Amino acid sequence: MKSDGLFIHHIAEFHSDYPTICSLSSTNEALKYPFEFQTPKWLCYCNYIEHVILHYLIHRLRVSNYGLIDLDDGICRFQFPELKMWYITKGNIVKGKWNEPIYNVVKNDEKTFIELYNMFYKEFPNAPKYSYNEFIVNQKHSK
Repeated sequence: MKSDGLFIHHIAEFHSDYPTICSLSSTNEALKYPFEFQTPKWLCYCNYIEHVILHYLIHRLRVSNYGLIDLDDGICRFQFPELKMWYITKGNIVKGKWNEPIYNVVKNDEKTFIELYNMFYKEFPNAPKYSYNEFIVNQKHSK
């Protein structure tokens, strides 16, 4: 669905039986959990901003319910640095690449992104802030 500018979000990435579940789109991670989490009942489509909102809420729930402050579910390491660079470059960094449709869906949501980014770091001031270069390195290591 990325050709439509959408992501598939795994609803089970916040699950009371598996509070540290992350990266269900990774085969190695997915194999550690029930196959049911890969079925339509446990998946939803969302644009990139909606995906960030979902992971923000997941982070908040993990902190408040389990005290898992240092668990990095990708919002700091992947989503924030990538979107921040997309908005800084006005999408030039994604032109002609597979993620251009994803940017096109959210290109007018920069204000929303900035508000989310600022709210997140106000609420979690000790959360790491990664640069776009660190994002690229993290991307290579996560494959």
